[in-house]
Amino acid sequence: MTCISGSLSRPKGGRPTLARSYGRECPLLAVVSHLLAFDCDAGAAAVVGLALNDDDAVLPLAAGAGQGQLDEQVRDDAGGFAAVKLIEGQLIHRRYRLDSRLAQGGMGEVWKGYDIQLGREVAIKALRSDMTNAEAKLRRLRAEAHNSANLAHPNIAALFEYYEHDGIGFLIMEYVPSKSLADLFHSKGAMDPIELLPILIQTARGLFVAHSHGVIHRDVKPANIMVSDTGEVKITDFGVSYSTGQGQITQDGMVVGTAQYISPEQAQGQQATPQSDIYSLGVVAYEGLAGHRPFTGTTPVDIAAAHVNNPVPPLPDSVDVQLREFVMSMLAKDPLDRPKDALVVSRTLARIERRLLDQQTEMADTAMATSGNRLPRRVTSTPRIVLEAPASRLGGNKQ
Repeated sequence: MTCISGSLSRPKGGRPTLARSYGRECPLLAVVSHLLAFDCDAGAAAVVGLALNDDDAVLPLAAGAGQGQLDEQVRDDAGGFAAVKLIEGQLIHRRYRLDSRLAQGGMGEVWKGYDIQLGREVAIKALRSDMTNAEAKLRRLRAEAHNSANLAHPNIAALFEYYEHDGIGFLIMEYVPSKSLADLFHSKGAMDPIELLPILIQTARGLFVAHSHGVIHRDVKPANIMVSDTGEVKITDFGVSYSTGQGQITQDGMVVGTAQYISPEQAQGQQATPQSDIYSLGVVAYEGLAGHRPFTGTTPVDIAAAHVNNPVPPLPDSVDVQLREFVMSMLAKDPLDRPKDALVVSRTLARIERRLLDQQTEMADTAMATSGNRLPRRVTSTPRIVLEAPASRLGGNKQ
């Protein structure tokens, strides 16, 4: 995810530029994660959770950096941040046992835990209380809890409980041990549409439910889409999500998202909408079909600027024409030119999937016939419909 105090603007007749809030160049922060929140307030950024994908740079700013000065020193626990006093085996809220730390950052940590009451594994995100402006960070965590609380759907990782104690906030969430779509992209490169489409369809369904509740994810990317061995999808990390019913947390003009997947309007500091998530999902689809992202650059700022200014390179000709055109419509620069909502996305992709499956079956049958093998027998039958005749026609008793 990316946070920067500033925005990309498009000058007349020129390329977008970054409207800086600092006297010298401010790097656009990018991080790819599972259970991650990157918070930026008045130039300060802090990590919560996992940073597992090395495709993007993690460039945390020191807490408290203000206008006119920017501390670019990367600090860790040994460099001045006191550790949260959480230990293995500790009980949280007299119910959740901390089993193993999954990741630790400058602002908090994520644990694999166990719910001793219900007998199930959970993920626990703990917010540090010893940071500058801790109350603002807590507000962000509360917003994440609020936005996730009512999103009950098979394709969204569930939030079980939010709890605060001694100034430390705890998010108790569904533990998702699956690999991320980013892992699949890394190992497979371009994916067969027959394999990729079910993942995109389920993700779109989960996003539609979130949008129906007024929640915009704002950080849709492969690292936040978990895929089980059986193909079940879970959307994770609503840490920078926005709800239409919540007060403003992010400063005006601040860019929030991941540069490689950010929508043009987000890159320009505008308010995210459901179409912003659709654009990001379109980037995910493009990457899965082409084996690479549509835009690259030497810095995250360059990549974000490309989303705003550059035309999307065409997908390979080997990709199905209808699928290719629909993905490109998801990547339209103007949000009004994208699909109406995520439900339209899921239904359209489902129709394309069914057609591709039918074509695959026909090709397999044709191959068997030309090879001389006997085609499997197909048995079809017409449903038998029995209509009851009136009793008078059957010689029934007359009253």
